[in-house]
Amino acid sequence: MFFEQYSLLPNLSRPRLWRMSGVEMTAQRRAELEQLFEQGYRALGVMERHLGEHEYFVGERPTVADVALYVYPRLCPEGGYDLESFPAVRAWLERIAILPGYVPPPG
Repeated sequence: MFFEQYSLLPNLSRPRLWRMSGVEMTAQRRAELEQLFEQGYRALGVMERHLGEHEYFVGERPTVADVALYVYPRLCPEGGYDLESFPAVRAWLERIAILPGYVPPPG
């Protein structure tokens, strides 16, 4: 859950927030956005490597770890992220979305 709080939340959510809120993109924010994308893609790479060898983050079935890690990767394309290079992450997102009782995040 530390990974979610320190790698996913700040880097995957802020570009979406800015885009959806219509935040003015100053030179400083553009520079910050570049850093957010760099760190965000790095975090997605960590997830991709793990999910390339495992169906879920802990064990053989979904756990609270999957729930905690799901929302930011699921919504990050709304902030400009491209998940094309992350097939294991995309497959995992699909596995979570078909679980019984799944409720999609507000978008």
